Amino acid sequence: MLLKILQKTIWQTFLWVALLGGVTGLLMGITLIFKSSIVFRVSERMNVWISTRQAMRPLEAHIDIERAVYRWHRLVGALLLAGALFTLYVATIRFQGPELSVVLGKFFRVEIAKWIGQSLRLFLMVANLAALVFAAIMILRPSALKPIEVWANRQYSGRQATRDWEIPRNLIDPFVQNNPRLIGVLLALASVCVLVVLGYAKFVAHVV
Repeated sequence: MLLKILQKTIWQTFLWVALLGGVTGLLMGITLIFKSSIVFRVSERMNVWISTRQAMRPLEAHIDIERAVYRWHRLVGALLLAGALFTLYVATIRFQGPELSVVLGKFFRVEIAKWIGQSLRLFLMVANLAALVFAAIMILRPSALKPIEVWANRQYSGRQATRDWEIPRNLIDPFVQNNPRLIGVLLALASVCVLVVLGYAKFVAHVV
């Protein structure tokens, strides 16, 4: 039931956005054919370069919590231990699978709900058994976690990975400015095709 509602919502959203885009493209194409200066003036105002590199810089700042964790390693380990034991109790004794399936059955089919419930229960059990081992090491010998800490502390820069995306590329604007009527005709024809196909699907065939 939920999947059908989600599928219908996504399709309707796509349909209306595409129809709006088709109307916008048609108007822009006609304007390029008869009054291209309007499109160029709007384009100049909209061509504002916004770099995400500055916005992402604070997100890549290193935050050091190691000293606090190692200073209070017994307390941190005890909290992890208590949380893992409680979760294992709930996953193995309190809820044994059917309860989750009943809840998930309100949103999915029975077979899928059972599969998700059992998978989630198994995942919680395995994850919290690993958390028990981690908590015990944290309490008794936190230095044994150093290799894992070194591996986990590797830093990856999103700013470096997306550097090439931040380079302005003005390859299309000069071509459009030199051939406004040609681009206008092509854009108008493409928009008409989109409007005809999607309009038929929406208002004639009633595709949902």
